[in-house]
Order: sequence, then C-alpha cells, then structure tokens
Amino acid sequence: MNVYKQNNRPNWYFAIMLNNERGRGQKVVNTLARDKRVAVEVMRKTRLLAESVEAGMPLTTELRRWLNQMHPTLRQRLATIGLLEDQVDATVRSVREHIEDYLKSCRFEGMGLDYEKVKRSQLERAIRETKAKRLTDLNLERVSTFLHSLREQGRSPRTINQNRATLIAFLNWCVKHDRLPSHRLDRIPRLDEDADRRLVRRAATEDELDRFLAAAPENRRLIYQTALLTGLRRKELSRIEKRDVDLASGTLMVRAEVSKTNKAEVLPLHEQLRGPLLKRIKRLRPCDTIFNPIPRMKTYRRDLKRAGISYLDAQGRQLDFHALRGTFATRLLRQGIPPSIARRLTRHQSVKTLEKHYDKLGFDDAEAAMKQLPGLKSKQPDRKQARSSADTERE
Repeated sequence: MNVYKQNNRPNWYFAIMLNNERGRGQKVVNTLARDKRVAVEVMRKTRLLAESVEAGMPLTTELRRWLNQMHPTLRQRLATIGLLEDQVDATVRSVREHIEDYLKSCRFEGMGLDYEKVKRSQLERAIRETKAKRLTDLNLERVSTFLHSLREQGRSPRTINQNRATLIAFLNWCVKHDRLPSHRLDRIPRLDEDADRRLVRRAATEDELDRFLAAAPENRRLIYQTALLTGLRRKELSRIEKRDVDLASGTLMVRAEVSKTNKAEVLPLHEQLRGPLLKRIKRLRPCDTIFNPIPRMKTYRRDLKRAGISYLDAQGRQLDFHALRGTFATRLLRQGIPPSIARRLTRHQSVKTLEKHYDKLGFDDAEAAMKQLPGLKSKQPDRKQARSSADTERE
C-alpha cells in the first residue's frame, strides 16, 4: 500500500486491498489531501480502521476522533467500500439523523405527538445553540454553556431542567443503542425550581365555584362542570366523543389517543353530570365530539370576571383553565380521599406528581385539620401525690 498522485490531479490517493466475494480487489481511496504527509496519515488510519472492522474490535479514541472530523466525501467513500459498518458509521452520522431515529423510537414506545413536538423543539434548539454536528459535540462543556445561556435569557429553572432532562434522555438512548460510548451530562446539576417558580396556580374555593358556574352561560357551564368533576385536561375534553360516555354504567372512557399519557383509562362519572350529559349527547352521532369548542382563554377569563373572580390573587397565583384540574385534585384531598385513589382519578403516574403540582391545600386546610384533631386526655395528679413525689426527688 502506497500513496501516489495522478497527473494533473491536486489530491493524493492510495490503494487498499479488501476481501470481497470475488477474492481480493484493489480499492482506490482519494485522501482529499494535497500534502503527502497528510495522505500517508490518512492511509495509516484507514488501515487501522480496516483491521478493527475485520476483527470486530471497538474503535480506539484516536479513530473515533478522526471519524468525527472526517470530510463527508471521504467518509462516503469509505462507507462505499465497506469500511464503515452501521455500528461504526453511527458515530459519524449527523446528530439530526440520530434525533430522528430517537423520536421514531419514542413514537414506537407510545409517546404522544404533543410530547414529540416538545422534545423535537428542545433538541433542535440545543444543537442549534451548541452548533453540534456530531453526537460527540454534545459534550459537557457545550451543553453547560447552552443551559447557562437559557438562564441569562430569563428562562425559568423548570424550563432549563426540562431541556437538561431531554438531552440526557436522548444521549442515554444513544448509549443504549451503541451509538455513543458514554456521556457526562448527568454531572450538570439540576436547578431549584421552587426558588424561582414563574407559574403558580391555585385552587378555587367552594364559594368561587358556585359563583363561577352560576355566571357561566349554559353552553359553557357543562364544560366547566365536567372539568371540575373529572379532572380532564383541556385537550382531553376537546377529544371526548359520544361513544366514550356510558351513562348506563356511569363511566367515561379516556381513550389512549385522547389521554396525555397514551394509556386508556375508565373514569367513574359523577352523579351530577349524568343528566346534563344525556341532554347534550342525545342527538349526537357516536363519533361526534361532545365538548366542542372548548372556551378560549379570553372567553374563560371573561366568565371569571362576570362571576367577580380575579384571575390573579394577591400572591400572584393564577386560576387558569388548567387550575380547574388542580381544583378537582384539591377537593378530593379535602374530602379525605386517600392520595392513592386521588392519583388514579387524576391519572398521574405517581402520588409524588400529584402532591407536587396539584395538591393546593393551604393554611386554612391545615387549621381545619388541627381543629378536628382530638385533644389529649391526661389525669392530673392530686396535690398530695405531687408533694410526695417532690419529697422523694429531694431525698
């Protein structure tokens, strides 16, 4: 094997002998180098690459670094002659190709389209800000700089933690599928979300609920009632169809394609919803949506104002549409429903998620619980006993 330069050609070449079905054949490789010393180095590393691939050995750090920095034309030539197998070529493919494969895998495992859009947006922003072209470009230094830039732009700790978690999940998938040896992004610490929480919701009081439902127009009242008595999310409400409601058994089916978690769930219907739902679905076809359209935020806030309810309270907590779900969870807990049952009704994966994001019990609830706590009954000793005990202690 030797390097040579053809007449009237600026680049150096070399020929490599590879085993194929017809025996040994000569494969010419353009090193894309104009300097002979560089061409000799390319030839040396290509020989090492061929030996590693033929022996089935893992690539050395030197070879991986070389593959990451290789010119696309040379990489395509090496792939054509069979030197870049799938497991080797994975380290030199574009990071966008890996992202597409990762999202396909997530869809196969049941991830919803909404989550996919969020993940795609976060990953694309990360590779854009870090200027990453290969997987190895998503290293500790670049990703740390990217997350710090989000902090400087005024992003909340929760948003930064979500971007961090998405990148770690993506690289963990790459390691699991032998596309990356390892990564160190888990060394980046999480931020304290409670120290700077931008969006804080509150639960509506019983008096506010009475005024709100009384002031809401009839065509929207059932939507608000259903949200408050089922805990369904806004998008889930918009996709509920007539076939999902079984008034005979008193159940509501949340289909997998409707649920945020992509898992089908059956919820018991509150008695107060049966009559209004029967009236609403009477003339609908099985696949017709029941709650359509869902009130927009402007309409919802106007209904709050009509009921004399402030969207923001004195502490800056807001009562948006999603807060109706938190109100549902809080009312369950106020009635003494065990957290495990409340978790099933709100369809959370863990009680911890329920307590962290939807448990809006406050000081008033703690004070009411303290009043219900029975006092201690202790028999007071008479004076003679107290004096004898004191004399014994002195002796």
